[in-house]
Amino acid sequence: MEAHVYTEPQKHIIIDGFLDETMLARALEEILSLEPHLTQGRVVNQGQEKQNSFTKRNLNLWLDDHYRGAREASFLLSVFQEHFWSEPVRAALKATGDLLFEYVNHANRDCSLLSAYGHGDYYHDHPDEFPSLTANLFISTSPKRFTGGDFFLANTSFFEPRRIRRDKRIEFVPGRLVIFPSRTRHHVDKVVLPDNAFRHRRFSVQYWPSFVATP
Repeated sequence: MEAHVYTEPQKHIIIDGFLDETMLARALEEILSLEPHLTQGRVVNQGQEKQNSFTKRNLNLWLDDHYRGAREASFLLSVFQEHFWSEPVRAALKATGDLLFEYVNHANRDCSLLSAYGHGDYYHDHPDEFPSLTANLFISTSPKRFTGGDFFLANTSFFEPRRIRRDKRIEFVPGRLVIFPSRTRHHVDKVVLPDNAFRHRRFSVQYWPSFVATP
C-alpha cells in the first residue's frame, strides 16, 4: 500500500495497492454475485434518490442496505473497516494538514455504494451530497478490458466562483483508492467496452465516513 498526498487541483490522496491482487479477486467475486441486485443508478439530491440519465448512467447497489444485519458477510464492507483505518491511511490523512481529512478519524458512521459502468456509461460533473470525505475504490479485472472510465477532479470552489477551472485526470488503476473532499466537483468519463460482459466492467465502491453526534 503506497499513499501520496496532492494539493492540486484540490487536496486529495491517492493510495495504490489498497487492494492487492488476491483482494481484488475476492472483491470481483463478490461483485459478480451481486449482479442480479444492481439497479439503474440514481442521483442523490437533498437526501432523495432521483433518476437523472443526463448526469449519470451506470448501475448501483447500496451495500449497507443489501447486507443489513449481516455486514460481516461482505468482503467489500469489511475491507474498508479493516484497511481504511490502517496506519498508512491514517498517516496520509494527517499528512494533508487539513482538518477535514483529520476529522474523519473520528467517524462513527459510514455508508458504501457499489457502482458498475458498462459500455457507454458515465457520471458527469457533480459534487457528492456528503459533507465530509469520499473514498473511491477502483475495481476491475487486471489488466482492465475497457478504455475510458478515468476519474477527474476539479479545482472549483464555492468561495471563489471566478476561479478558472482545471481538472486533473486520475487514471483508473485496479486496486487504487482516491480520497477527496466530497463537495469537490468530479466526474467519470465514458467507458468503452465493446463486449460489455459484466465481469469486465468498470467497478468502484464509494465509501463515505462521517461523524454523527449522539445524545
